[in-house]
Amino acid sequence: GDISITGTSSGDDGVESSGGAVVSATGTASVTFDGTATSNNDGANGVVLDGTATMVTAADGSISITGETSSFNAGVQPEAGVFVQGATVETTGTTAGTGLIEVFGTGGSAGIEMEDGTFRTVAGNIEWTGDSTDNVGILMREDTGSSLLQTTGTGANAGDIILTGTSTATGMVVGISRNGRSLIQGTITTVDGDVELVGNAVDGGGVSGGADISVTGAGMVTVTGTATGMNS
Repeated sequence: GDISITGTSSGDDGVESSGGAVVSATGTASVTFDGTATSNNDGANGVVLDGTATMVTAADGSISITGETSSFNAGVQPEAGVFVQGATVETTGTTAGTGLIEVFGTGGSAGIEMEDGTFRTVAGNIEWTGDSTDNVGILMREDTGSSLLQTTGTGANAGDIILTGTSTATGMVVGISRNGRSLIQGTITTVDGDVELVGNAVDGGGVSGGADISVTGAGMVTVTGTATGMNS
C-alpha cells in the first residue's frame, strides 16, 4: 500500500530520513513525506533526506515530498523546506503518467536545497517548487559528491524536469541558484523530456549561474527568469 510519513517539530527537523534508511513502495503504491519545522533554531528543516545510502523509491507510483520551515538565522546550517544531502530519490515506472517525483519546499535559506544527491525517473516528471522569503527558492550544489537530476524515458514515455524557484526576499537573492548564487553545480539531463527552469525574484536574479544541462534526444530546454526591485 501507500506509504505516508508526517512530522512536525518545534525544536528540530520536521521529518528526517538518514543513516541509510530505505523507504520503498512497489507496484502503483506511492510515497509521501510531509514535514514542518516550527522553531527558529539554526538548522531546522522541514524534511531532511541525508546520507549516500539513504533512498526513497517507488515503481509506478509517485513520490511526493513537502517541507516547510520558519527558521532562518543566516548561519552555517541549512534551513530549508526540503534539504537533501547525498540521498537518492527514484521511480522506475516506464509508461507515461507513472513515476512522478514532486517536491514542494518553503524555507529560510532555501525552499529546496540539495547538496549532493540523485533524483531519477524513467517516464515520470521531476517537479520541484521552492519558495523562500529570506534567501533563494532553489539551491543545488555539490560538496564532496555529485548532484544529478535525470529522466531516461523516450518518446511518449519521456519524463520532463521542471524547477520553479521563487524568492520574495530583498538584497540580491535569486529564484534558482547553485553554490552561493553564482555557480551551478551538478547535472540536469533528459533524453526526449523537456527541461524547464523558472526563477522569480523580488530583488535580485531570477535564474543565476551556468547550468550543466544535457538533452540527448528530442527534448527542449527553457530558462525563464523574472526579477524586480532595485537589485534586479
